[in-house]
Amino acid sequence: MLKFDLIDGEEEHKFYKDIYDILENIRNNVYVVVNDIMAYAYWNVEKRIVE
Repeated sequence: MLKFDLIDGEEEHKFYKDIYDILENIRNNVYVVVNDIMAYAYWNVEKRIVE
């Protein structure tokens, strides 16, 4: 049988802050990746127009 201890307020706050920080980091990484993909796509479109 598993035993679960109640989490106090400070630990609970840290838990939710950690989750928030993880999601915020992922969101920032997504912006960088999407921006790189868009720059690559625009570069290829411009290259095709010039050819």
